[in-house]
Amino acid sequence: AKNTPETQVKVKLVSPPLYVLTSQCLDKNVGISTLEAAIEEIAQNITKAGGSCHVKMAPKAVTENDDAELQALMDKRERENAEVSGDEDESESDGAIAADA
Repeated sequence: AKNTPETQVKVKLVSPPLYVLTSQCLDKNVGISTLEAAIEEIAQNITKAGGSCHVKMAPKAVTENDDAELQALMDKRERENAEVSGDEDESESDGAIAADA
């Protein structure tokens, strides 16, 4: 809600309940302070709703390589969470066995 054209915070879901906040800024100190303020406000809102917020890593300036590693982690988690064959509650072979019995 407090984003400005110069400093915008984006929230990315890695896998529930893990989220990553990012901001692209020309001044790293402004970016870090913006993220810290966003984290504080998010934590307050989650606490008011009866939940808890744990910061796994404090905001820091990253390079393009770090950003690529984060994207790779997010892609990996997305693939792990994707439904794969065999996740269904009942398979076709289960139905055939029940019908034969």
